[in-house]
Amino acid sequence: MAHEHDHHEHHAEHEHRPIGYVDAVEGFRAEKDHYFKHADGSPIPVAEREAFTGLPYFTVDPDLRFEGLELAPYAGSEPQRFQIPTSDGRLKPAHRAGTLRFELGGEPRSLAAYVIDDPSGHVHADEETGHEEPGHEEALPSVFVPFLDATSGVETYGAGCYLDIEPEKVPEAPEGKVLVRETREGKFANEVIVGRHVFRADEPVAVGGNDLGPSPYDLLCAALGACTAMTMRAYADLKKLPLERASVELRHDKIYAADCAECETREGKIDRIERVIRLEGELTAEQRAKLLEISNKCPVHRTLHSEISILTQLGG
Repeated sequence: MAHEHDHHEHHAEHEHRPIGYVDAVEGFRAEKDHYFKHADGSPIPVAEREAFTGLPYFTVDPDLRFEGLELAPYAGSEPQRFQIPTSDGRLKPAHRAGTLRFELGGEPRSLAAYVIDDPSGHVHADEETGHEEPGHEEALPSVFVPFLDATSGVETYGAGCYLDIEPEKVPEAPEGKVLVRETREGKFANEVIVGRHVFRADEPVAVGGNDLGPSPYDLLCAALGACTAMTMRAYADLKKLPLERASVELRHDKIYAADCAECETREGKIDRIERVIRLEGELTAEQRAKLLEISNKCPVHRTLHSEISILTQLGG
């Protein structure tokens, strides 16, 4: 019984060990060959199946596996939307989703990614307005990536190959909270999840990032700028002021405390945010002055000027 138990444990350990990339590809090929040889739906004539020993394959090369690629916005001059031909001879509406950039053999390479616009598939729109339903922002479509290589038309199918890449499932942030997690796309890139909104945060290339999104201080300035504009808009609408548009330009910097005449701190460096407010519309000087006063009452402005308690703990 001891030997049987040992064998069972060894078998269970074998079943649950992680499968490497090469083993996974070779296992998939073996399953496909088995299907071709034995399945009722095999395209190989029954009389020829016994002699079938498997399809010819190239050796699996792990160096041709690329992970963590960021889909960069399309920057070419071709039309964004067009008709794409399919293998069944039809044309389907599609749009250019972006470009995947990587290196192969020390040389920069790129592949174009497309989304097939299937009305019955990924697009969720209101039937009357045609606007996308807000609850479906995370239901991202897969991207279609066709490509050719040195074997196309010589050793493999002349029209090339393609990949259908499914988007990574985005975790949901707890209600009322912001979730930030690393994407592992470079050193600093993070994914910011706020309700149904998802975007990237990163650092500039000059400080070691990949510039995939705004920096943390950019986001801080954006929060203050948005809150400032929203607060002035709420006041203008309440008082029926002819404010057509408010815009806020901000810049964060570190300065020496001695250079700040109005600051209580006199030593070391302090944070400074410069804020320039522009108001459009037929406003009187008195109305403009009042809106400037109101801008300092925005909640984020008050938060930054008040005492802040940040409680930090390790999660499970």
